[in-house]
Amino acid sequence: MVVSQTTARRYRGGHSRVYLPCGDVTKLQNAGNWTSVFAADVAAAWGNVTADTAAGIWAGGGVFTSVMCSFYSGYTWETYGTPVKYRRVATPRATAAFYDVLTFVGKQKIGTQRRRIASTTP
Repeated sequence: MVVSQTTARRYRGGHSRVYLPCGDVTKLQNAGNWTSVFAADVAAAWGNVTADTAAGIWAGGGVFTSVMCSFYSGYTWETYGTPVKYRRVATPRATAAFYDVLTFVGKQKIGTQRRRIASTTP
């Protein structure tokens, strides 16, 4: 199950997310999607996990907040090869930027870190 973490910042590219090993065949809507109820329940449960973790920090432990961390800002064009070609290379930030996670959204589409899911239907 993929749980997306939304922030106030809009940006291009990948989004902050968590991959959770949960669910079974009874929670499937079809071969490629979870039911909307299951997706919403998992997102709410993940929110509870982070809230319980924050509540469990000891008095001297500071404040626990879920954040998205950004290490890059913009791109630089780099040349390579003969004939000369160009590619975009991410420009590292001097200091990482942190953005508070506002909500958690359970994705109905079955997700994987491998980017490919074997199809069970032709």
